[in-house]
Amino acid sequence: MWYKYSLILRTDKKEGNFNDFFNVFFLSETTVFRPDSGFKTNLKCRTMKKSLFNFAATMLMSAGAVVFNACSDDNTDSDGGVGTLEVTPASLETIADYGGSFSFDVRSNSYWHVSVEDADELPLDWASADIVSGMGNASVNLSVETNDGQTVRTGRIVFELDDMSSRTEIPFSQQGNDAGGTETVYAITPISDFFLCDPQSADGGEYRVYTCTFDADTETVTFSQTGNTVWRIGGTDDKTSRVFGKSQIYNGRFATTGWGGEDWEKSALIVKMKATSDLKGRLRFGFGFVSADAVPKNWECTWSADGKSWNKGMEVAATPYTDFSPTFELKSTSPYKMARFSISEGQTIKKGNFLYIKIAPTDNTPIKGSEVLSTGTVTLNHGFYLTTHEKKAYNTRPMPDDDNIVLAHGFDEAFNGHDYFIPARYFLSNYNNLYNEVMPDGWSASDTGVRECPGYVMFGANQDKGSGWLMTPPLAKLGDTPSEITVTFDLAFYASAAYKNETKSMSVSVEGPGTVGAQPDYSDLPSINGATIAEMEATDKAYFKWYEGYQVKISGATKDTRIKFATANGRHFLDNIVVTKD
Repeated sequence: MWYKYSLILRTDKKEGNFNDFFNVFFLSETTVFRPDSGFKTNLKCRTMKKSLFNFAATMLMSAGAVVFNACSDDNTDSDGGVGTLEVTPASLETIADYGGSFSFDVRSNSYWHVSVEDADELPLDWASADIVSGMGNASVNLSVETNDGQTVRTGRIVFELDDMSSRTEIPFSQQGNDAGGTETVYAITPISDFFLCDPQSADGGEYRVYTCTFDADTETVTFSQTGNTVWRIGGTDDKTSRVFGKSQIYNGRFATTGWGGEDWEKSALIVKMKATSDLKGRLRFGFGFVSADAVPKNWECTWSADGKSWNKGMEVAATPYTDFSPTFELKSTSPYKMARFSISEGQTIKKGNFLYIKIAPTDNTPIKGSEVLSTGTVTLNHGFYLTTHEKKAYNTRPMPDDDNIVLAHGFDEAFNGHDYFIPARYFLSNYNNLYNEVMPDGWSASDTGVRECPGYVMFGANQDKGSGWLMTPPLAKLGDTPSEITVTFDLAFYASAAYKNETKSMSVSVEGPGTVGAQPDYSDLPSINGATIAEMEATDKAYFKWYEGYQVKISGATKDTRIKFATANGRHFLDNIVVTKD
């Protein structure tokens, strides 16, 4: 019978400063160790039917002499009282295939340790905790990597007092990359607030933002339609804040100075959003955040349901929105950020209540120079939004499967990138999530110019650069006999940040057998205008929506026919391609 000993090395006399955590297996509980006063240690034992771990002597030698105390039944905290341990949340919902970071709040008066393991208590190689041991209260983040396999995998995170008197196991499972099928995904009602400028208010190269008010005394922005607010906390004595549009009508911003100083850790921006539906599950927070000055370089996002208790576990990425991290760097480029996080069922923020997001520096390291300057400006640029961060949450519908359906595709595999229809507005102006990195087998796309969005694809890049193409697989269901087919699809068209018309150029052609009939007619689309606020609002209503049911006829198509969608100029969105045999 084997005995498992968990060894915690504490290399600092200060409580709570630990070096590492080890699980060691010995033949009996009579093993004798010689103490050394240079370290604090605790040794616990649990009977295990396991193979013997080879505990490298060189590891112990490099760490120095170690104190081993015999297995103890003591249930005491660091001051000799009764040890307590409480972990919230007590459960995790199924984790999506793309993984993420999940925060746990540990409340304790004693020493504790954490392990992330499988059913056999062996460490997982696809999930880990950022803290392996501690003393007292703390926040522990569980990081789960992307599951590239097709099957669900499981694990658990275990919190335990060092004396083994209290133990909390929280199991979790992660979907495979094709999990979910056609089941319904819970999706929140999106929230979106942007700093939009009055085009008739130009004054010295600046514009007035008309979608919100600003209280200079409290440094608080209040959005007129939603009542959502943003405000600044902390800052140096010479701090300033203001809301304005810079040089272009789309360039609205909340600009603040006064970062750094002795109390830099008390400085932050707080975004308060009223829930328009129950907020739960995996969520996505998009925001513009930029600076070119000597302000703090490293930042993080945390969330709260009351503005007091803050939860870690938010991960942030800039374009191309695939490399998420608990912290992010503030730069003068790539201003549009995307944060992902989870609210468990038990933490649900009910409709009508509020979600708070804090954006704060993690240290006082400057972007440039040797120190943070209080005169430097940090800008919340353009605005922010909140949506569900799950595949098939939006822009999805059942595709037809009748006998005469040759091909039906709804782009449900597309996921990364901002959602234009929230609206996320200018956040889509220039990002790099290319669709050819996620498209199904048999499809083809240009190396640039076709990008994935949540449940659809976008043709084009910044400044009306709309060249790109996408091609279906061969229409294998047709056979060798030439057939008449109808290609039906949905389109939407980008309303530029400057409210200028862009070319409508989406065309349909074939590679292989077939003759294409008349192309879609875009002449009846409303003109994009933005000379007044009224014109801007009319443009938004006309362009932040799908135009469904465009059709192109093709004759003489066979199993070797491929259908090609292409643009030359202008930015377009494409979804729900259905090819029907007439």
